Amino acid sequence: HLQNAVAATKKAGGTDYLSPNAQGLSLYVHGNIVRNYLRFFARWDGYNPNNKVDNTTYASYKAGAFSVGNYVDGTPVGAVNDITYKQTFITAGLDFTPAKNVHFMPNIWYNHYKTQLDGLNGKIDGDYDLMYRMTFYFVFGK
Repeated sequence: HLQNAVAATKKAGGTDYLSPNAQGLSLYVHGNIVRNYLRFFARWDGYNPNNKVDNTTYASYKAGAFSVGNYVDGTPVGAVNDITYKQTFITAGLDFTPAKNVHFMPNIWYNHYKTQLDGLNGKIDGDYDLMYRMTFYFVFGK
């Protein structure tokens, strides 16, 4: 909970100080494909840093030094660390164990960002990052 942390400029004029609640949920699943040799894992995270976005009442939002909702050449000011963007993270992969305490884990990371503001198009509206990874994990001392 961020008490009076977001200055929201009203479309009709004036400013309200909002107290948004960040909301998040994470789900994780894993299991054996071939016992003690090959496993799978998957995780999903959803995050909303600002549950007070109201496109009918407010024209822009400002939290700390970042202002969002005001545009210069179609680019929102403060798009980095934007308090209006919902985020989704997904990872999935395999855990291959060729020897005791040695793990090779090919996996994928997917991050998706989507604004809650109306009237945005293209990459300003939302974007994603996709990474293919290979994790090597070794357990020492067991």
